[in-house]
Amino acid sequence: MKIDDKTVEWLAFLAHLQISEDRIDAQKLRLENMAEVIRAIRDVETEGIAPMTNPFDATLTLRADVVTVKNERDELQKLAQSVEDGLYLVPQVIE
Repeated sequence: MKIDDKTVEWLAFLAHLQISEDRIDAQKLRLENMAEVIRAIRDVETEGIAPMTNPFDATLTLRADVVTVKNERDELQKLAQSVEDGLYLVPQVIE
């Protein structure tokens, strides 16, 4: 796909970018390369291929959902300056 100077300037305007005149040719080449990659991806035959969440066949093994640490709330609240009804009390910082 051929991209002209006017297209580069329009895309730069839409993206709120300033491109100097000496950089327009380089940007045209980059945009043409991106268009070629997009065209190649678009042309890939995907008919009959099932969608997948990832390209790997590995399955994720999860650990059992069991409690592994004892409840230490009471011991930790003994270290706090102020506790009431199992809740930590802190000074008011916003009025």
